[in-house]
Amino acid sequence: MDYKIGFKLIDHALEESVENKLWDKWLTLYPNMTSDNFMSFDDFKEEHKPKQKLNKDDKKRIDDKVNKVKEAYRKAVKNWNYLNYLAK
Repeated sequence: MDYKIGFKLIDHALEESVENKLWDKWLTLYPNMTSDNFMSFDDFKEEHKPKQKLNKDDKKRIDDKVNKVKEAYRKAVKNWNYLNYLAK
């Protein structure tokens, strides 16, 4: 499996987990909502979405880590191919 697909699957699972927790929290508030303070789940979810701002240093640090992971992956694939060649 390509590592990008793996990352997407993990990201999707985390998003689903967060959404399920928010749904459970919204359900606990729902019985106490009135027409004055009613909030749809979509509005509730949007309100509880993390507000995250990255500065340039954070972005550079993340890019550096991603590049290191990519390089390690390339080396591992190269070594794997070499080992398979030797095994023949």
